[in-house]
Amino acid sequence: AGLLVLFLIASPFGVEIRLYMGVMAISIFTVVISDSAQSLFVAHERLKVPSIVGSIFSGISAIGGGIALLLGGGLLSVFVVIAFAHILVAILNIWLVRREYVGHRFALDPVLAKSLMRDTVPLGLLIVLMIAHGKIDILMLSKIAGGARLAPDGVGELVATGCYGAAYKVFEAAAIVIMAVRGALLPTVSAAMVEGRERVRIAYSRGCRLLTLVYGLPLVLLTPFGARWVVHLLFGAEFDLATVPVMILSFAYALYAYNAIMLPILINSKRLLSFTFYGFLVVAINIGLNWLLIPQWSLYGAAAATLVSTIVMVLIKFRILSQEFGRSALFSIPRSVALPALITLAVALAVFHGLHAPALAVVAGGATYYYGLFRFGVIAADDRALLGKLGGQVRAAIGSQS
Repeated sequence: AGLLVLFLIASPFGVEIRLYMGVMAISIFTVVISDSAQSLFVAHERLKVPSIVGSIFSGISAIGGGIALLLGGGLLSVFVVIAFAHILVAILNIWLVRREYVGHRFALDPVLAKSLMRDTVPLGLLIVLMIAHGKIDILMLSKIAGGARLAPDGVGELVATGCYGAAYKVFEAAAIVIMAVRGALLPTVSAAMVEGRERVRIAYSRGCRLLTLVYGLPLVLLTPFGARWVVHLLFGAEFDLATVPVMILSFAYALYAYNAIMLPILINSKRLLSFTFYGFLVVAINIGLNWLLIPQWSLYGAAAATLVSTIVMVLIKFRILSQEFGRSALFSIPRSVALPALITLAVALAVFHGLHAPALAVVAGGATYYYGLFRFGVIAADDRALLGKLGGQVRAAIGSQS
């Protein structure tokens, strides 16, 4: 936030852009306070608190922003409403932390602060690299010539970039589930690290298996039937070019879901620094592939670059964790999942081609798939207990991300 304020003072932009940046600086500063407080509650598995606070923020932002627009306010008024909501939430978080944990005094322990910086700088750098990995293709798509080949009416890169951005928005919403699962698993994995490496190995194997069965596989199976319907519903028929990138990115986000279990283990096993160096390699691969594929295939090439670099990222993480816990820790998908998967595809295909109803095909296929997981014993009894425990944590975590 401080860097943004300095840039604001020295920026060559007009008054309106500088106002936007000033309001954003305030929002960023208060978000840092809120995230720090909510991390404390998550670490103590008190997820109802961030859930309630997140819901309050969502309500204030949505209602206030809607009122501002109804009263004729522009984009700046919405920015101000969001910043005001951030300030209220930060004040509420500070009050909760002081009441529940630190009383009425704040103190800085230099030794602890130095230790925290040493442990968290690699994580912060990794987060920056992952943001770059997710956004660099949009920036390159808007800059590299050749994006007009697949854009309608010859309007050029602008349409290709807008449609690709729309495809990303679909999965940014889906990524909330991944973030919620990761937040719910972090305390569990931290406790397992204290109990012993074998406990972590079991948690790693079961976590990967459940993520595949509950999230990754249905996403890949059902996205082809509902991609166009989702794009048209959210953005309109003029964004039809986003349909194929949505299908490609569904594979990437199915793999990206493994971050929910891998990242907490990397953090707790002190191997995060190793992967941070590999993060530069993943970003470089993504940039190189975008440079090669975008001129020829436009937004389809950008989606393919994201998919390939995500595959590389996940394989590297698997490699690091297999060195830490042994190859036996790598998850295995039960063969019995093949039957519910085939039945799901058959049901979705029948509904899709028979009734021409993509939404119904996705719902019917999804219901069939999840029923089959339990009906054919794909998910074991102990996994069901783990799902039940995580279910409440994930619901609360989704509330904090709302």
